[in-house]
Amino acid sequence: MLAEKLGLDPLDLAVRNFGHGWGTIPDKSLVAVLREGAERIGWREKRYAPGAGPLYEGERVRGVGFSFHPGWHAEWQELRRGQVQVGITLHPDCTVTLDAPTIETGTGSNTCNVLGCAAALSFLGVRPKDISWVAAVDTNTSLKDCVQTDSAVAFLQSEVLAVAAQELKQRLCALAAPVLGTPAGELTIRDGRIACAAAPERGIGVKDLLWQGDLTPLAVKVSRRPAAQKTGVPYIASFAEVEVDRGTGRIQVLKLVIVNDCGTVMYAGGAEAQQIGGQCMAIGEALTEEIVYDRASGVPLNFNFIDHKIPTMADMPEIEPVLVEVWRGAGEYGACGIGEGTVTCTRARSPTRFTTRSASGSTSCR
Repeated sequence: MLAEKLGLDPLDLAVRNFGHGWGTIPDKSLVAVLREGAERIGWREKRYAPGAGPLYEGERVRGVGFSFHPGWHAEWQELRRGQVQVGITLHPDCTVTLDAPTIETGTGSNTCNVLGCAAALSFLGVRPKDISWVAAVDTNTSLKDCVQTDSAVAFLQSEVLAVAAQELKQRLCALAAPVLGTPAGELTIRDGRIACAAAPERGIGVKDLLWQGDLTPLAVKVSRRPAAQKTGVPYIASFAEVEVDRGTGRIQVLKLVIVNDCGTVMYAGGAEAQQIGGQCMAIGEALTEEIVYDRASGVPLNFNFIDHKIPTMADMPEIEPVLVEVWRGAGEYGACGIGEGTVTCTRARSPTRFTTRSASGSTSCR
């Protein structure tokens, strides 16, 4: 409404005025998610002044809109978790056992752990298929469970894995130093080979080095708190194209573009699934999932799947998930959770309906 009175594009008004205490205005993350969403929804072409848009099939009108929100679950916001623990065991055949206890709830956090471990050990040529992840949590013997309570687990353990990988690299260099006759500090490891930095031709494969010994695996365990450096948060944006039948009042969402800046994309397929899946809840909360209460007793009157309508496949629009990497948090990856935030911008707060009962009947009001 303010942008309309000022003769401004609402996108420009948002960019000029919104940010947070750890960044600057214009906020780079906000600019990125709004620009990307506007381009993909066709904002410039489909945005009309009130009442100036075309009619479709006589009574239907269309419009585009957007909403945005700061993200959450950056690493500095997770200090309350305490210590995050991981363990890496490198076997003589260069396979890896990953001990990173957490429970998979469908968000893909376990996959993120395996991918994060492979990335951290890329200097060994380790691939995801070379990693065995310890899935069972045994409170007598295993490490502390990184409780899967929100959207942050996907990257918290990977940040600790990066630290563990560096410690493992140092131990390998110390093991190779007497074999190559070179101080450990002068050795490098790349593509599974340890070599002298000054004379790369002098080297040995990591697997060969481990097989020369007594075949004892190298095990590293690291425990640390999430990084406390306050890096601010990225932004989320949702863009929608909506059609309204002026005769019946029926609302149909034609397309959604969901844009998340998450610092580093840890697992693209899983992140996009979160973006898409979240819209099933968001559209329901916005358009159909109203709970009706009896005002006198407070008893809900439509706790069933007939009167409390959830969206079906037939109600879902085209959804385009978009991931950008503009904001950067602390640590190796500087990622930010997105799972819960995918619902934030799309939904609208539905009004509550109370039904007042009386002897003469009932009256509904919003």
